[in-house]
Amino acid sequence: MTDLLTPPPEQDLPPGRAADIRRTVLRSTGETRRRRSGRGVWLLVPAVALLVVVAVVLGLRSPQAPSVYASPSPAPSTAPTAGDGAVDTDAGPLSRAEAVAVVDELRSRPPGSRRGPLVDVVLARRTTTALGRGTYVVWTDTTGSTWWSAHVPDVMGVGAPLSGPAVKKVARAPDAAHPVIRLTDLVNFGWSIDNDRPDSTARDLHVEGFYRVSGAVDRVEVRMTVEGEPGPWFTAPVHDGYVFIPAVAPGPHSTTEHIDKVTTIEDRAFDHDGNPVPVTAGY
Repeated sequence: MTDLLTPPPEQDLPPGRAADIRRTVLRSTGETRRRRSGRGVWLLVPAVALLVVVAVVLGLRSPQAPSVYASPSPAPSTAPTAGDGAVDTDAGPLSRAEAVAVVDELRSRPPGSRRGPLVDVVLARRTTTALGRGTYVVWTDTTGSTWWSAHVPDVMGVGAPLSGPAVKKVARAPDAAHPVIRLTDLVNFGWSIDNDRPDSTARDLHVEGFYRVSGAVDRVEVRMTVEGEPGPWFTAPVHDGYVFIPAVAPGPHSTTEHIDKVTTIEDRAFDHDGNPVPVTAGY
């Protein structure tokens, strides 16, 4: 009968076989350690990036950091291709009560007197980027004017009249030949700087794209390239004939003296089948 509790007698391996086994074990152990070390390094990089994003979203920047605007270099021509990892900036609808509060707050500040009392909310949406959550609203007032306004706390605040008596220069309307009309100027963008280092680094670059579009358009996208490093395409779908896109480049970048010379901004648009459609300046 075999005794299962008693190990077999030890046997000496041939010297060559023992050396082979030793080399194999050592080689395997070394490879395992390298893989673990490499994995640790790659895990550290997203962790640091996450801390940066969280710091930005929670508003850990200096609250007195001024916003600066400049004109970037002309953007290179881009061949639009769908589905290349665009970042969605649309965060769902904004309630009417919240939209009314936005309009009331705008009317309470100069030049709020230009805006008549609210008549109707045309469109109200939420936005989101690494620099924070925001809102944009399109509404009509008692003067017969239509307005739009977008806001991200401590980052950006933009808006203008779209139609009616408040408009000084009428913008082009979208049509079959011009399905996407850009109503903001992409040559202007902003960033923040530290008060105690006004000529140091440009931080948290941002640009706002607002568009009127025809029914043939599905979405519009905007991208910032800073110091030769292209960022992601920021995208937003069409709602009621309008699109608003906040595009951002978080973190420190170049010195404020020449940030406009090392930044390019592009936009592009697609129809419902994913085909590119032209974007036209509105003025």
